[in-house]
Amino acid sequence: MPNDTRLQQAVLSELNWDPSVDSAHIGVTAKRGVVALMRRIATYGQKQAAEAAARRVKGVAAVSIPRDAVQVRVEKGWATLTGQADWYYQKSAVEQEIRRLFGAGPRCPA
Repeated sequence: MPNDTRLQQAVLSELNWDPSVDSAHIGVTAKRGVVALMRRIATYGQKQAAEAAARRVKGVAAVSIPRDAVQVRVEKGWATLTGQADWYYQKSAVEQEIRRLFGAGPRCPA
């Protein structure tokens, strides 16, 4: 079984195990250690619990928001983020990930 498939299954198991997570409506994808939690998570508390559960799994390097929700353009060391985030926490998560990049400073339109 490929590593991504094992990681996906491990995260799904962790989500199912955690009583603070309603895992019935959460989909999981994994690629090279990056886990995406898909579908709408009902509340911010549920989002935090699901993200924490995913991060507990050995091999998870990052937890991301769905692909194509935010586009990134880098020019002269500045990262400009555009797109649509359904929740403020998603916008914050993208900003935090960009800030971790060496030499990049985010500009996010309000």
